[in-house]
Amino acid sequence: MPKYEYPKNVATAAEINRLSKAGIDFEIRKSESLRVRALDAQLLQKKAIFGSGYLISDYVAMRLERAERERAERWQLSEREKAIITELNKK
Repeated sequence: MPKYEYPKNVATAAEINRLSKAGIDFEIRKSESLRVRALDAQLLQKKAIFGSGYLISDYVAMRLERAERERAERWQLSEREKAIITELNKK
């Protein structure tokens, strides 16, 4: 199955589902979105958004981006790794 990247103002059902599975409560109001099955550019190529999607306002896109960052597991560098990087920077 091909993987598509959508503009920030498109929220896919799969994207919202990932947030839900991560335990992040995310709500999109009807007034802030419009359900679409495909973007105009996709229709020209006879493609569609898998599971459909929503055109969303800039404000909702910003909230969605923030929620995606919350979902991401962030790893930290150890002191040993930071020391290695410091040495690498000297070369």
